[in-house]
Order: sequence, then C-alpha cells, then structure tokens
Amino acid sequence: MASPDRTPETKHTELHMWREIRRQPEVATLNLGDEGGRLGRAAAWIAEQGPRPLHFAGCGDSRFTGIVGRYAMSRWAGIPAAVHQSFDAQAHLLDEISGGILLAYSNSGESQSTVDCAGAAAALGIPVLAVTGHEGSRLARLADHVLVTTLPEAPVAASHTTSHTAMIASTLGLAARVAAIRSRDTASIDRAIASAPAAMRYTIEMAGPAAQELAARHRSRDRWVLLGAGPHHATALTGAAKLYETGYVPAICEQLDEYAHEQMFILEPGDPVLVVTSRGASHRKAVQIADGVSDLEGDPVIVSELAPSDLGGHRVLPVAPLAEPVEEVAALTHLMPLQLYALHLALARGQDPDRVRYFAVNMRLIGQGKTTQDADL
Repeated sequence: MASPDRTPETKHTELHMWREIRRQPEVATLNLGDEGGRLGRAAAWIAEQGPRPLHFAGCGDSRFTGIVGRYAMSRWAGIPAAVHQSFDAQAHLLDEISGGILLAYSNSGESQSTVDCAGAAAALGIPVLAVTGHEGSRLARLADHVLVTTLPEAPVAASHTTSHTAMIASTLGLAARVAAIRSRDTASIDRAIASAPAAMRYTIEMAGPAAQELAARHRSRDRWVLLGAGPHHATALTGAAKLYETGYVPAICEQLDEYAHEQMFILEPGDPVLVVTSRGASHRKAVQIADGVSDLEGDPVIVSELAPSDLGGHRVLPVAPLAEPVEEVAALTHLMPLQLYALHLALARGQDPDRVRYFAVNMRLIGQGKTTQDADL
C-alpha cells in the first residue's frame, strides 16, 4: 500500500533521501580533509597509546563503518584490529579488549549500547576514542579523545545517509594518517582518497538510470540477497539496511564466499542477488558466485566500477573508478548505487523512503536521539 505522503508518481528529486544522496560528495570532502587538525590529533593520540590492537565497536551503520576501519587500519597501518557489536563487546569481550584501544562509534553519541560499552571500557582503564557527530554527547563525555564528524547542517536522517558517509570518510582519513605516522607507504591510498569525492559525484549520475531500471525489474520480488567480501561486506550490509529501512523488504546479507556454503540453498528463481566488488582481491570470486546464481536462475547484479566484459557479462550497477583501486576507499563510491536502488525500489513498491516504520519502538530500544523523522521534511 502506498504511503499517504507518497504515491507511485512521486518524483525522487522531491525526497529528503535524494537530497542526502546528492550531498555525499560534499560530506566526503569535509570529512576526508583535516581542517582544524582533528584527524591528525586523533591519529597522534592513537600513536601515543603505544602498540595496542584496535577494537571498533558500534551498532548498525556505525558497526559497518567499523568493518571498513578494521580493514584500513590492519592493511594500511599494520595494526591488528577487530570489530564488534557494542552490546556483545560489553557483555562478552571486555577482557579481550582490555589490552587494546576501543574506538566507539555512534553518530548521535547517544546509542545506549555503545555508551554502555565505552563506559565499561573506561572503568577498566581501556583508552577510548569516540567517533561521533556530537561533541557534547554522552559518548563524547566518556571518551579519552573525540573525533567529531562534520555535516553541512545539523539534522540527521532517520535512515542515515550523509551521517554514515561522514563516519566512513573520517575513518579512512584517520587510518591514512595513522599509517603515515607509522611510516607506511600511503601514496596509492592518498591518490584514491583524493579522487573519491569526484568519483562519488560521477557515480550518482551514471548509476541513477540503472538503479531505477533495476528497481522496476525487481519491484514484485519477495527476497533480496546482498554479498561482499572484506570492506565490500560492510557496503553490502549497509545496502541491506537501506532496503529494510526504506522499502521494508527482506534481504539476506552474507560474506561473499560464505553464501555458497549456506544461504544459496534457499535461492529461488528470479531472486535479486547484488554482489559488491571492485578491482582487487574479491573480483574473481564475485564473478564465480554470480555465475552460480545465474546457473540457479537467480538474478545476479554486480555493483562495480569494472565493465561487464570483466565481470562475466553479468548485469552491472555501475560505479565510477577511483584513481587507485583501494578497496577500503571504495566504501564511499560503491554504496551510492545501492542507496539509489533502495530509493527507487521503495517508490516502485509505493513506500515512502523518507519514513522508517516502527520508529518510536526502534528509538526506545536503541536509545537513539532526535532525527529529522521528527521534523517536517
């Protein structure tokens, strides 16, 4: 049933979500840069703690950002890193975290499980870095150091878009600076980061028509699958979250290779399977999985900057290439086609992508603060 606020004829350009998608290159530029030295200070603070492993903790999109950060810190800076769901970290893993540094992520700084995790870590003397968009939040007040993300304006959408991009960009910028402090070669990383905002702008333009066409193709399906390996798994998870939040559709999200061992057994003919990859470690595996999905009469779509000829001839949701194929930085570019797809799918199914169902109960359960869902969009 169509939302009372939206109809199938609603233009996507009228939507708050569309405006948020369009602003992401600007947000990435703000948060990849180091105006005021915020990234440099946070990197120096991490270095001052000595050779400790890093533990990323968060919930939802914040945890997905931590996955990207885990790979960036490990592969760029050579620091052992892990990522945890905040409640699980507090309830089960504080002994493991005690020898390291906790990087606690919450855009609002009020997500109850993350605040509790940071508080429990601080009580044990574990150094805590808070990554948040709100310097005066409870999370920030608990932390030893705060990395504040930047948005062009204050409101935060209920279905996070620009705020999530701000966190990813800040995390990538932080990891690059930590790597530089540790005398790692960051030349290709720096080139990829510098090219990201322009690639994001181009991706929005080139992926829009394909995302709208795919949404129309898939509007009557009953189940979706999203897959990715390494940093691309975080992108797949965030894409699935967009489908839950905006179109209210069931989506399975799994690590790329693991899918062939488990969930592939419940694939039905015509099921959309969106595989996120780029030129790098997972490219060939992504094609193999898409081939298998095609053999089983599923509908594989590969989200990538690579051409169909490099992707087994499968249907592609296109992404603009970075100056260097750095998979962690591709978290900024590869997510936007999935956001566009989720937006168009919601409209095709008569849903309002600017509203999240069960909002009051959701906010009560996670302890989240006010968002633009409370405002007049």
